[in-house]
Amino acid sequence: MNDQRIRVLLVDDHCMFLDALRSALNSISRFEIVGAATNVEQALLLARDFIPDVVVCDMELPGSSGIVLAAELYRRLPKCRIAFLTGFFSPARLESALKVHVHGYLLKTDAIDDLVGAIDNIAQGHLHFSASVRESLTTDASGKLCVKGATGVADLTPLQLEILRQLALGLSVKQVAKLMHVTTKAIDNHKNRIMQRLDIHDRVLLARFAIEQGLIPQEPTPAVA
Repeated sequence: MNDQRIRVLLVDDHCMFLDALRSALNSISRFEIVGAATNVEQALLLARDFIPDVVVCDMELPGSSGIVLAAELYRRLPKCRIAFLTGFFSPARLESALKVHVHGYLLKTDAIDDLVGAIDNIAQGHLHFSASVRESLTTDASGKLCVKGATGVADLTPLQLEILRQLALGLSVKQVAKLMHVTTKAIDNHKNRIMQRLDIHDRVLLARFAIEQGLIPQEPTPAVA
C-alpha cells in the first residue's frame, strides 16, 4: 500500500459492535474507515462509492449473508480484499468462505491488535486466518488452500450454499426467490440440485444438515467492548 492509508469498509448488523469496532480502528492512523454498513445492500453502495482496499464483514447479515456480499464484491471490485470477522466457526463455514475468494477468516474473540495486523497483511495481498482457524486448513496437490477433511458442502456452489442456508432458516422457496431477486422456479431447481448432491430429500433433514455443518449459528453473536 506504500504510504497511502488503508481504506477499510466495515459491515456488521450489530450496531454496538460496529460502533466499537469503528472507534477502535479509527485510532489507527494508517487506516481510513470509509464507511460502516449493516446489510449487504448498504455495503455494496458504500463499496461502489468509496472503493475500499479491505472490507471487514460478518458472515451473518440480515437478508443475504456475508457470502453473498463477498461473491458480489469479488465480481464487481476484484481488487477489493474481503475478510470475514465472525463469532462462529465450522469447517463448512470456512469452506464456503474460501469458495468466494476471501482473504481472511477472523474471529470476534481475537484481540483488536490481531485484527489490526490482519488488516495490514490482507491489504498487502496476503491471506490471514485466526490461529484456531488455521488448524483446519491445508493445501491440496496443486498448492491451493483447502479445508482438511470432507465438510459435506464441497460440491455446492456459493449460490447453492446461500440457498441452503436460507431454506434451513425456515424460508419458503417463494421467500428465498424474492430475497435473492430470482424466480421461484430458479430457486426450486437449485433446491433439487442441492438435495441430489447431498443425497438428502427432505426439508427437515436438509435443515438439520445445515445446522450440523455449522452453516447456521446456534449461539448469539458476542458483543465486543
